[in-house]
This record gives sequence, C-alpha cells and structure tokens, in this order.
Amino acid sequence: MLEEEHGAMGADGLAGSAPERGGGWAEAALEPVRWVRMLCRELGATFVAGVVLVYGLNQGFAGSFFRVASDYYWKDVQRVQPATVQFLSIFFHVPWVLKPLWGVMTDVFPVRGYRRRPYFVFSGQSSMNDESIHLSQLMDETRHLL
Repeated sequence: MLEEEHGAMGADGLAGSAPERGGGWAEAALEPVRWVRMLCRELGATFVAGVVLVYGLNQGFAGSFFRVASDYYWKDVQRVQPATVQFLSIFFHVPWVLKPLWGVMTDVFPVRGYRRRPYFVFSGQSSMNDESIHLSQLMDETRHLL
C-alpha cells in the first residue's frame, strides 16, 4: 500500500519522513547540516551557495559595516541623541517588516483579476500626490527668497 511504497510513518505522521533517531544534543546540533544537505540535493549546491552569498554575506556585512558609519554620522556630525537615532531607524525598517504582508495581500485580494498591477498603480499615484504636496510646500517656502 501507500506506507509500503514510501516507508513507515514517521514521528510527525507524514509518510516517507525519516524515522525518529535517538535524540540528544548531538542530533540537534547536526540537524542544520542535514537541512543544508537536503537543500543542496533538491535545489543544487550552486543555488544554495548563491543564496548564502547574496543574503548572508552581502546583507549581513553591509548592515553591520554601514551601521558603524551611520552611527558615527548621527552621533558626531549631527549630534543626535542615541534614543532619537533608534527612533528614526524604525522608519528605515518598517518597509521590510511590511513586505511579507504586502505580498500576501496582493496575492489574496486581486483587483479586477490583476494581482499586483493595481497595487503598483495605487502606490505610484499616492507617491506622486505626496511629492506634489511636498513640492508645493517647498515652492511656498522658497517664493519669498526670490
């Protein structure tokens, strides 16, 4: 039957899953290695290496390296208090936190059969409206200088 073709049921009840091994800290420590091996087998070693290089090293190095420079700039050049810098850094991270929510929303709620196009048009239009408001305020402020 199905169990004979795919092996015995595993501990989590899925057919074909690996049988439960004898626990312990060594098994837990080797689990990430097994997971990476499985990814390499399923997706290819070059793809996994590319993902690690792009996301791991690039974003990790850039985030930590440029964080030092930006902290120096805020503290020594702009003379901003650390609590204020922390508050302002929230605004840089909000789009990345909301990105998964935005992706799910565009996939779940299509507008007239389109999934992403209406959301891009809406966000582009709202950005243009916002920029036109800022530009008009800037023109009003600089008008007296001319």
